Amino acid sequence: MNLLSSIIEAWEINCRTTLAVLDHLPDEALAATLSSRGGRTVYDQLAHLHNVRLSWLEHHAGKAATGDLTPIARDEQPDRRRLRSALEASGAAQAALLTKAVENDGQVKGFKRDVMIWLGYTIAHEAHHRGNILLTVKQCGFKLPDELKWNIWDWGKI
Repeated sequence: MNLLSSIIEAWEINCRTTLAVLDHLPDEALAATLSSRGGRTVYDQLAHLHNVRLSWLEHHAGKAATGDLTPIARDEQPDRRRLRSALEASGAAQAALLTKAVENDGQVKGFKRDVMIWLGYTIAHEAHHRGNILLTVKQCGFKLPDELKWNIWDWGKI
């Protein structure tokens, strides 16, 4: 396996992990929040991942890199299918950005470090929100399947 394949595989595993979390959440959990001041719901946090991906794409590769992808508005009603579709599309667009960076001698336009540091940064950001989501869901009394709790750590399977 070459470096590009490994980078793309790591990103795609990250994306599948986020989708697995979404797929295992009960519909009612999408509205869960620990904030008493109107903070992000679980749905909002997942939408945030998509929106941040679009911001990164535009910043590092120009508006054309987002194509017809649109952000998810903060006041948009939770729609699992729309969210899943958006995450799949923005994940694929990010993979294209990573591919371009590898082909550009490892440089992400507008980022001071190389593509491996960029990949680590993006995965860390998304993992932070997945952890936040899982804690919110747990604290709000929703039971998640053990399969999900263990499989998000088994990158050999996901």
